Amino acid sequence: MQKNNTLFYLHQVFAYVLHSLFAFGHKLIILLALLWFVALLGCSTKTSNQSPVDSTKTSGKAALQVDQEMTQKLKYEVVYKHQGELARVFFKGKYGFIDQQNKEVIKPSYDWASDFEGGLAIVNINNQEGLIDTQGKVVVPIEFRSIDMPSEGLARISVEIKDNKDSLVKHYLWGFVDTKGEIVVSATYDYAESFKQGLAKVAQTRKDEQGYTQKVFGLIDREGQAVTSLKYGFIGDFHGGFALVSLDNGQYWGFIDRQGKEITPVQYDEVRDFKNNRALVKKDGYWGAIDSTGRIRVNLKYPTLEDFKGRFARYFVYNKYGFIDQQGNMLTPAKYDQTLDFSQGFAQVKKDGKWGVINQFGKEITALKYDTVLAFSEQRALVGKNGWHGFINTQGKVVVPLVYPEARSFDKGKAKVTFFVPNAQGKQIQHKGFVNQQGQLLIPVNAQLYIVKQGAKYGVMYKDMLRTVIGYDFIEALPNKTALAAIKNKKTGILDLTGKPLTEFKYDHYQPLSHNLLLVAANNKWGIINHQGKEVTSLKYDQIMPFAQKRARVKIDSLWGYITPKGKEITPIQYDYAEDFFDGKASVSRNKKASVIDLAGREQ
Repeated sequence: MQKNNTLFYLHQVFAYVLHSLFAFGHKLIILLALLWFVALLGCSTKTSNQSPVDSTKTSGKAALQVDQEMTQKLKYEVVYKHQGELARVFFKGKYGFIDQQNKEVIKPSYDWASDFEGGLAIVNINNQEGLIDTQGKVVVPIEFRSIDMPSEGLARISVEIKDNKDSLVKHYLWGFVDTKGEIVVSATYDYAESFKQGLAKVAQTRKDEQGYTQKVFGLIDREGQAVTSLKYGFIGDFHGGFALVSLDNGQYWGFIDRQGKEITPVQYDEVRDFKNNRALVKKDGYWGAIDSTGRIRVNLKYPTLEDFKGRFARYFVYNKYGFIDQQGNMLTPAKYDQTLDFSQGFAQVKKDGKWGVINQFGKEITALKYDTVLAFSEQRALVGKNGWHGFINTQGKVVVPLVYPEARSFDKGKAKVTFFVPNAQGKQIQHKGFVNQQGQLLIPVNAQLYIVKQGAKYGVMYKDMLRTVIGYDFIEALPNKTALAAIKNKKTGILDLTGKPLTEFKYDHYQPLSHNLLLVAANNKWGIINHQGKEVTSLKYDQIMPFAQKRARVKIDSLWGYITPKGKEITPIQYDYAEDFFDGKASVSRNKKASVIDLAGREQ
């Protein structure tokens, strides 16, 4: 079909060129033109005999639909990817179909075929199209110039009509058939669109009083009965049960309902589709809004008016925004530099570079003082000022202080935040965590355990249940997250993951030493405890260094020795100088005499 269309246009162009050249008598040019046309025909024929360039109406992505692997394995020149039960194949210039087991179900006998869709496929023989089912049975005769896939049970068809005055000029008329091949709407229209929600747009070409040709549109139902007469220059799609129409290609506008009734005269200069039970209309330079009966609900007095988003719409006067409701009542005067749409009964508004929030009564529930205000989510709105973020409630009250450098809106009772917390040494450490709707900071330890911070105090929460009072000065998870270090009344102790104390709160300092060990200090003496709170060494050392090869240097007064991870001293505390172990040995010095010891503490 595509090949014949191309040749038709080539004939038309060539006939025009040839006619012009004969008129001027350019014989040499005529000869060159003939040679050019013959070459062009050859190229066209050659191209048509090559591997098919698929023009599937349904996908439009032919090159991507070829199954390269199956094309190489099977006898066919091209095997397309399966679209449902069957896959198209191309063989010796014809299309057919195979099933999932690569068995030929429909012999390649069609000049073109579409993929199956809803149990039907379009097929073409000698530039005539019809529909077949998955058994290859013709359900719509292959006799139409074109046919579309059925929409709502009816398929759009076209037939070719030749002009009686010029046999080269073709004209196409449109109609509809059902999936049994019965003509439901005769092909009498110069234009038609597929059915949508029981209606289809159709048109016929007519000449106006000045002799100009134009299309006039109307609507038909599924029985082919006219819902509107053919009189409109344009009919839009239906929105909210209504479609905008124009009699004169856009000079004046009105609306029709699904029964074809005009709910307004075609009198407006400009209109917009119905949204939220209102349609905007413009006349004499000013906008208003009508309801579904065509009655004016918002007087036509606004130079700029936006569509209703829910109950409210924005208007624009003298470079300022305001809001009205669906009855045309003013919610706020036009005084804001910028506004966002209402969401959940609230809208963000901006004036003099600062944001605030108004409610559904137009009241500002917050002062316009924020750099950022997001929409409410779970009764909380994220606000930002001077680089810090927090949350307000629906009364505009700050319920989460603006102390977070980054934050996201609430989701499932929590909001993600970035925060800084001092560690035991007072250094500010950045963390990722959450806040809940009570404003408590939740620092995750694992999927179910959180350290809770409220104000300056900490507690432990497990599965959304508080397991301790929020009365600790500080809590953090130890490196292996099997226990928690807590500070209370300036003293440190160890808690298990349920918040139960594992040690007395008697240590002045603590510091992670290894995977399961903790350095602790009291009265300026250091010792080691494990994460279960058990003392590995007594608090007797002036200094304890990190482990190297499972040996740690320890110091009492000015002398050094070594201990194991279990706290056992492998040498007396007797060396004036000692180094960490490396490759099983460590250098030591005693009484100005240097030596080397092994991992057992033996001098060599």
